[in-house]
Amino acid sequence: MEIRGYNAEKDLDACCRIWQECGWMKENNTKSKEFLQSFIASGRGNVATVNDEAECLVIDHDANIRFLNTPLPLRAITAVTVSRVLRQQGVAGDLVARALGRAAEEGYAMAALGIFDQGFYNKFGFGNFPYIHNATIDPSTLDVPRLTRPPLRLTQEDLPRMVENMKAHKPCHGHVTIPATDYYRFDMHIVDNGFGLGFAAPDGRLTHHFWAEAKGENGPYEVIWMNYEDFDGLIELLSAIKSLADQIYSITIREPQGLQIQDLIKRPFRQNGITSGGAHKTGIRATAWGQARILNLPTVVEALSLPGKEMSFNLQVNDPLTSRLSDDFLWKGVAGPWTLHLGPQSQAQPGEEKALPTMKVSVNALTRLLFGVRTATALSVTDELDAPRDLLEQLDEHLCLPVPDMVTSF
Repeated sequence: MEIRGYNAEKDLDACCRIWQECGWMKENNTKSKEFLQSFIASGRGNVATVNDEAECLVIDHDANIRFLNTPLPLRAITAVTVSRVLRQQGVAGDLVARALGRAAEEGYAMAALGIFDQGFYNKFGFGNFPYIHNATIDPSTLDVPRLTRPPLRLTQEDLPRMVENMKAHKPCHGHVTIPATDYYRFDMHIVDNGFGLGFAAPDGRLTHHFWAEAKGENGPYEVIWMNYEDFDGLIELLSAIKSLADQIYSITIREPQGLQIQDLIKRPFRQNGITSGGAHKTGIRATAWGQARILNLPTVVEALSLPGKEMSFNLQVNDPLTSRLSDDFLWKGVAGPWTLHLGPQSQAQPGEEKALPTMKVSVNALTRLLFGVRTATALSVTDELDAPRDLLEQLDEHLCLPVPDMVTSF
């Protein structure tokens, strides 16, 4: 078996077969191949081969994640696919570890991905980000103003405009942006009856839009992504969705960051009861499918500006990548002793100060703690985090951050 970079001429057909075996590609035709090739080419692909034929493909993309007011460079692991030949051979894990080692050595502060289930990526230092709430609603029940102007019809040809709008998304803690336009083309291709609606500024610049999947005469529809520069744009998009209610009985949308979608629905419990058991059942489902991990601890901590009282403590960090990375990498994770100083100018420095209290923590839990996913006390119950009670209570008081919102598909 060999691990090497993806080669389109040699590997495209085999990678299409892998994606079919994983259920990620419906048809292995010329058009699907073109979209998959553009998706891989917009990032970096690495393969594991058997008899010089690709049987595992891992793809990553350059991105950034907003940490409070600072965008941090992030490497997004956007696809981990294994053929039926190499399942449970540890090959996918080797490729993921190599992708993380390479990202760290190239200067990326964070890594993120979407999970197929809980547990596998924890072995690489990833920790859960908060729940994403997906709401299936009857659009007629949206409690928003009536639409006052017709939206623009958007097609796949408008994708460059949509990506520019994504880059101008309303700033929010934890938001991930992947700037590569071709990253989104495959998602658009595999969506059934995809369509977009949006609104533009007088100069023609797209200011808010959504892309959705349409199934059946009466739905259900699903909004694949939604982008807006401010909450006025969000409300207008919801008004556009409401305008579809004459024909569409249900549509699924992701809860906007910072809001509760239930506040914008008329009589949600009544509607849930009426539709229970039907094809257009309404309700809200919570799933934590996004995970992230720190690659460069000093860079992340420097972005954590906390007004008010300062505090310092020692960290003993455990990083599972330390034992997984080969000698090809100088970077061996973020394990080891650190001293953390949190305040208006936060710092993480190698080594310990004997007079300070010490926290023993995995990089998984540390990532969740510093991003405000869960409190120190909560993580001491569910994760690998152990510290004196006084330190836990201090951190619970000081690390009062907005809930991070990883609103990007990986």
